[in-house]
Amino acid sequence: MGLFLLPHRRARDDRRGTRGLADSILPEGIACRADAGKPQQDLGRAKALIREAGAGGKTVTIAYQPTVDEFNVAGTILQDSLKKIGLKAELQAVTFPQYSERVSKQSTMPDIALAWDFASYPEAGPQLNREYNSAFAGSTNYTWYSDRQVDRCLKEGNTAPTASKACAAFTQAQNKILAGHALLYIAYPAITVLSDGRVKNIPFSPTQRDFNVGFPRRLSALSLPLPPVLVPAGERVRHDVLHSPQFAHFLLNKWINGSLGAGRSPLATGPRHSTTSGRETV
Repeated sequence: MGLFLLPHRRARDDRRGTRGLADSILPEGIACRADAGKPQQDLGRAKALIREAGAGGKTVTIAYQPTVDEFNVAGTILQDSLKKIGLKAELQAVTFPQYSERVSKQSTMPDIALAWDFASYPEAGPQLNREYNSAFAGSTNYTWYSDRQVDRCLKEGNTAPTASKACAAFTQAQNKILAGHALLYIAYPAITVLSDGRVKNIPFSPTQRDFNVGFPRRLSALSLPLPPVLVPAGERVRHDVLHSPQFAHFLLNKWINGSLGAGRSPLATGPRHSTTSGRETV
């Protein structure tokens, strides 16, 4: 199985975007990262490899979690990309428990899976051990990756008497894993939002959905009271701010605290506007 992995990266808000192609099998900010180099794409070679393998026209399954917005987009793009090199792709929507159950046995594994990953502990050893140690195949080692040399390097690194020796062992393990193409690391994802400079960033997490204007709208659909946010006359709210995750977060906090409609919105900058259940009125 190929696992298309999206390593976690904290979002930034800077108008230019911060999305970048992955250059390591470990997230940024962790020591002892082995450089995977810049990814290269050769469509002609990819088509040739499919023909040589006799796999042209065959169908591959792609497991993805539709509750993750990025996976809906990535799955569709991947399906189209595989078609260009001669493969048919079948997208299979799964929940995370269903995905975990499928990868627990090789007989039920999907051909490809889209997945998030992030360091549960900010060091190379614990993350590499969790994902690539053959002892964890079928659990946290989702691809059933197995290599005796990698297992040995991980053991040496985890029991090394000094940090430098541990780092050398973990780097050797990473280079071996990269050479075997066990996973395809796609990108360090980021979310770019244009907002007022006075609005602070909401920390990004791949395990929770970002607030957006649809959230207050869903609250209204559940018959929960959501009074309008009133901006004093002579002020206005920028359109891009009004429809930003930060503004929805502001609305939610106001609603929770029971103070919607009271006081001045920190986002107010011009003629009076109000919003009820996510709808803008002038």
